[in-house]
Formats: sequence, structure tokens, C-alpha cells
Amino acid sequence: MKTSQIILLMFIAFLILTTGCIKEYERNDPYISISDYSIEENFDGNQDNILNKGEKARIYISVLNSGGCVAENLKANVTSSNSYIEINDFYSVLNWSNVLIDSISDGLDGVYRPKALVFIEVDNSALLNSNFNLNFDFYDVLDNHWIDSLSLSIQPTSANIILDIVEVIESFSDASYRYFTFYPYLKNIGYSSTQDVWSLSSVSDTLIALTSYGNNPLPYGDIDPGESVKVNSSFAKFKIPIELHTPYTFKMLFEIYDKYENLWCDSTCIKIDP
Repeated sequence: MKTSQIILLMFIAFLILTTGCIKEYERNDPYISISDYSIEENFDGNQDNILNKGEKARIYISVLNSGGCVAENLKANVTSSNSYIEINDFYSVLNWSNVLIDSISDGLDGVYRPKALVFIEVDNSALLNSNFNLNFDFYDVLDNHWIDSLSLSIQPTSANIILDIVEVIESFSDASYRYFTFYPYLKNIGYSSTQDVWSLSSVSDTLIALTSYGNNPLPYGDIDPGESVKVNSSFAKFKIPIELHTPYTFKMLFEIYDKYENLWCDSTCIKIDP
């Protein structure tokens, strides 16, 4: 056999052997991917576990090791694909410690961080029903890397605020006007609470005038599902001319807002008795 043929056979054998080793090595590597996640808003949010505008949320990440050996001291760097999603730097590196073969890990970041989590804040300028990714660069003590992403969306709040009733009390009168204080109640007929609710009132009737306080924001605080809340202020007033014939009915309009920049509109008819 010629020397060149021997060299060629030796090279082919080397390729077969090394290819087998590479495959064996790959088969015995860890392989990390996202297994599951959950959203928690217990600290700053409306507790519907849905990402809304203006909310802060913790996103807990579980990982799966479907490889052939332990992923030692597994960590991950996380970034967002959306400029309106801010990741708290303290939670930008996640830690799962050692992840065993064919097992799922929730992570372990110490006594105060018992699970691997990402702490995010959704800007008020974010678009509703928009999608974004949290991108994860997983790595272990041997500097193996795995890339995965989690797709999330910014959704409208599941709270739904309507005008319940409006209490009207006549305050006093002078030579020209009768003055009334009104107390709107707002009710949440949705499925989640919402925070820092306030409203703006207006009337389109030229015979009815809101006083200087009447069209200022009216505060209600937080409103839970099924709850009806009275305005936290007695400054909402309107006046009517003394010469107005009563009974008289007019429409009052309300724009209702919360801390997440949601908007609800409602109205009611107010009747003025003689």
C-alpha cells in the first residue's frame, strides 16, 4: 500500500474517532432551557398577575436541564427587547445554583431571594397589547452558554370602573344661585383591583355651572373588584340659577382614571327638586 493511501486511511480513522468523541461529549453536556414562569405583583400592582402599563412585577423563572450532566452554578444575564420595559439591575443576573440532570429548578438566590426572578417596571408610555421578549443568556461554571427567551405582553387591566351613584346635597343659596355638593360613587365591576383612582366631572348644560372645585380631579384611592367607593372629598360642587324652574334634570359626565393611565367614561342624570 502506498504511503499516501496509508496517510489517507489514518486521517479518515482520526475523523471517525474524533467525531464520535464530540458526539459523546455533546451527549453528556447539560442543556438548559426555560421550563415555566409566573408573574407576581404583590408589592406594586393590581394583583391580577397580568402586566399592565405603569406596573412593577416580579417574574419567576424555572429552568429545565435536559442534558446529560449537571449544570454547575447556573446563572443568566437577562435583557429586554422593549425600551419601555426596565429591568432592575439588582435582579439582572439570575442564579439557580446546580441544576441536576432531567430536573427543573426554581433557582436559589439566598434567604431574601429564594427563587430566580426578574424585577421589571412597565413604563406608562408602553403600548397596550404589545409583545416583548425577555432574553436570557444562561451560563455555567465551565462557561457553557445557552440562549432562550420568554415572550410576554402588556395588556389592559382587568378592572372595569363605572359610575355607581351620585349623592347630591344642597349646601346653601344666595340671591343668584343655589349651591349643591355632589358625592360620586365608583364601582369596580372587573376582575382585578386598581389603584389611585380619580375622576374628572363635567356638564354640557349651559344652565349648570361647576364651581371652582367641581371639575378638579376627585380622588377615590384603590378599588377592589365588586367594591363601590365614595369620593374622598366634599369639594365637588355645582350651582344653578335661582330662577331656574324645577324639577330640572341634566347630565353629568365623568372621565375616570387610575395610576396605570386607564380611562373609563360614564355619565348619569342629576335631578334637581324644587
